[in-house]
Amino acid sequence: MKRISVVSILSIAALAMIGSAQAQQPVAQAKVPFAFTVGDKTLPADTYRVSSPSYGLVLIQSTDRKYAAMSLVLSDAAKPWSRGKGELVFDKYGDQYFLHQIESSSPAIHGHMPVSKSEKRVSREEASLGGGVETAMVAAE
Repeated sequence: MKRISVVSILSIAALAMIGSAQAQQPVAQAKVPFAFTVGDKTLPADTYRVSSPSYGLVLIQSTDRKYAAMSLVLSDAAKPWSRGKGELVFDKYGDQYFLHQIESSSPAIHGHMPVSKSEKRVSREEASLGGGVETAMVAAE
């Protein structure tokens, strides 16, 4: 019973720290004109803010806060981060878009996303139909 209480208290404290850290982290914003998938979560077309509550983790959240997803972001150490406004890069298979990479002026939210199970599945299905992957980019402010 004590263990559950300690875990609960630590979880609440961690959430509070993430909330305060999020307000201090760099933010990029982009209007995405199509539904897309982050990890295994599909988000509708909307305007999204991208922030980093902690290094290596990104929060993609609609500006009205109705839709959100979190993902790991793997640093592209060999590729320097953008000195400009940045962009979101999507892989497109058929009519499905998957967030693949974030290019921004902040190293905390610059890198590529791990390939999800759903993207692997859709990629295999598209390849079996003779299709391939396309790239779509959306400018970020």
